[in-house]
Amino acid sequence: MPLSALVVLFALQQTKAQPRQVLPAGLLEWQDPEVIGVNKLPARAEAIPFADAASAMTLDRAKSPFYKSLNGDWKFNWVGRPADRPVDFYKTDFNDASSRCA
Repeated sequence: MPLSALVVLFALQQTKAQPRQVLPAGLLEWQDPEVIGVNKLPARAEAIPFADAASAMTLDRAKSPFYKSLNGDWKFNWVGRPADRPVDFYKTDFNDASSRCA
C-alpha cells in the first residue's frame, strides 16, 4: 500500500464522530464523578507519520516534519472554582500577563 494511502487512512481515522455524553439534570460535567474526561479521543497506539520510508526507518520522531514536541514552558492560570476560569483564553488578543510559567 503506498505511503499516501496510509496517510489518508490515518486522517480518516481521526475524524470519527465521538459519542455525546448526556449529563443528569442540574449536574455540571466537572461535578459528575462518572466523567473522567471531556473532548478526548479514545485511547490508541501512538503513530507518527514520516515524509518517506527512509526517515521512518530511523524511528526518530523528531526528524518527522509532522512531529511537534510540546516540551517547554507553559503558562497556567489556576483558579479555585471552574466558574472563575478565564473564558476567552483561546483568543489571540487574550492578555495572559497574569499567568505563571511552569
